[in-house]
Amino acid sequence: MTRVRRPTGKRLDRRYLQGTVKHGGGNVMVWGCFSAEGVGPIFKIEGNMDRFQYKNILQTQMLPHAITKMPPDWQFQRDNDPKHTSKVVKDWLLEEQVCVMRWPAQSPDINPIENLWEIVNRQINREQVHGNKNKLFDALKQAWDGIKDTHINNLISSIPKRCAAIIKNNGYPIKY
Repeated sequence: MTRVRRPTGKRLDRRYLQGTVKHGGGNVMVWGCFSAEGVGPIFKIEGNMDRFQYKNILQTQMLPHAITKMPPDWQFQRDNDPKHTSKVVKDWLLEEQVCVMRWPAQSPDINPIENLWEIVNRQINREQVHGNKNKLFDALKQAWDGIKDTHINNLISSIPKRCAAIIKNNGYPIKY
């Protein structure tokens, strides 16, 4: 529910109305990555992502980006979603010698990518993107590519603080 403050008698004034999507529209699922070098690729996911599609994204999007943009001692951080931790994906990560950062279960509050998605969502909501899924993905990509380096640097530098805070809080949720 959205509450709107407006002067008495101005209920139908255009300045106080917000458009809605009655048909079309929809949502778009994407995968994206970032590092100290900036944002990486953003990839549109068709249908429901399973472990095989996730592995394919890692093969075709994440690893090529990491090889060309990251220092040799880079680490991969991912959450503990079952498709991310499946045997198929674990075996592939081992085979490709990808160093995976240990990450606590049930911890979206400390995953820095969630902060980036929030920045992207705010930008999309500000622009009030309406129409179809292709327009939404185009707006997502534009917002993603427009993420400032200062946001990235702040998120990267916050990772040790996030980890320390979760340890100090005995694994309970933290402010991030």
